[in-house]
Parts: sequence; C-alpha cells; structure tokens
Amino acid sequence: MSLSNTFAFFGFGDFNSWFYEHLCQHVPVAVYDPREDMNKIIDQIPSHLPKPTRLSFEEAAKLPFNQIGVPLPAMERTIAQLGKEKEKNIARDHVVYDVGSVNMLTERLFREHMPPSINTVTTHPLFGPKSGADGTEGLKIAMTPIQCTDAHYQYLTSLMSDKLKLKVIETTSEHHDKLMARQALTHHIGRTIGELGWGQEELETVSAEILRSISDMVKDDSDELFNSIIAYNPHAMQLISEFMAESSRLYAQALKLQTQQRLSPNAPPPAPVGI
Repeated sequence: MSLSNTFAFFGFGDFNSWFYEHLCQHVPVAVYDPREDMNKIIDQIPSHLPKPTRLSFEEAAKLPFNQIGVPLPAMERTIAQLGKEKEKNIARDHVVYDVGSVNMLTERLFREHMPPSINTVTTHPLFGPKSGADGTEGLKIAMTPIQCTDAHYQYLTSLMSDKLKLKVIETTSEHHDKLMARQALTHHIGRTIGELGWGQEELETVSAEILRSISDMVKDDSDELFNSIIAYNPHAMQLISEFMAESSRLYAQALKLQTQQRLSPNAPPPAPVGI
C-alpha cells in the first residue's frame, strides 16, 4: 500500500463505514477501530470493493491523511492522542480533519493539541447513510481550514468536489455551529414525535407527513448522538429554549381560547385576523 495519499479512518461507525464505500474508490483507506466486532463490520462491505486494512492507533497516525469519525465525547481524547503521535513522529505535511457536527469544538481541540506542522480542517458532511443512500453526488459538506496550506486544502476540497461530487461550502466554525443549532432542533422535534408514536394514517395532511418523515430520519440515531449534538453545540440549547418558549406561548393562547369557549358555549367565535 502506497503511503503517499493513504487515508486512515479513526472510528468505523455508521458514517465512516458508509463513507468508506465511496472514498475507497478514489484513494486507499485504512482503518483504526478497537471494537471487537470490526471483522464482522468489514465483512458487510460490498464484495466488489476493497476491504480496508486494520491498523493500530500508532500505525494509523503515521498515515498522511486522517479522518476522525468518533463520537463527540471521544473527540478530545482522540485528537489529543493523535497530536502526541504526530509530534513524536515529527510528522510533516499531514492532514487531519473530522466529520463531526460541532465545528467550534473540533477547531478548539485542533488548536490545543495538534502540532503547527499538521494541516487541520474541520468538516461536517450534511448527510449520512440514509440521505446518501443513492450516492454522494450533489450532497453538501461544510469545510473550514484551521491551520492548513492552500495546497493541502485544495487537495482535500478537490477530492470531495471532483471525485465524490459533493458541494463544498466553506464557512467558519462559529457560523456553522449557529446554523447547525437547527439540526439539533430538528432532532429534538423528530425524537419528540417518535416518542409520541406517530404512524402513517389514512387521513394525513402533507405537513403531518413531513413531520413524520423527520421522525423517520432520526429514529435510528443513538441517544449518544442525540444528546451530543445538543450538549456540545453552544447555540443548540439556546435555540431549543426559544422554540419551547414559543411553543408554550402558542399552547397557552389556544388553551385560553378553549377555556373561553367552554365557559360561553353559545358565544360566536372570534373574527379572523384582518377581517
């Protein structure tokens, strides 16, 4: 295996194992993941694709491109350990990037733990195995160069846009996380509807169907993912709090009207606004 453009995936969960099937068609990819069931996961890769080489953490850290796809609670431990390995190996011209969803966190960890000689980029693929079931073409990925040469950043963005046909959106970590607070709110709404047990009904409006589809999109997400995208994004809880406050106001308004109608059942309904 040539090491000149070999990628090492740190973590081989739902996203990285799915993304591997697309990236491995363009560059060699190896994997570090200590889970005992890794061989079973690798066996599920379609037979027409190459199987990834399994490496130790230390071996994976020596490769020039590192994609970090671990749960957010493990992000700091992984980046800190990787930074130490890069420093020990006196690594130069390596590129380290994440595929998480809270870029301010990753940027801070890169700045704290990665040697200055390492190129770092935060990314957030705005898709996953479900939304990318038909392929990656046209899907969006947010990217932010942290400390990265133009040449290394251009190589990574070209790989994403030219090979995987993704739409690359360059942004800042702060701007990204503000907008991605909506992702947290979407998960909150979808999880709530799921807990209510909504199913498809014969009589269903388009808007109700859309809400149910949101629930379907997030129903298989783990509690760890659900809690992480809220707890680790500093803008998420604020947006959810604003949503809950507005929901409470609308509920109180409807409850007041319902109470008035019960007390005066023969009273005419209030005139519509604007009439």
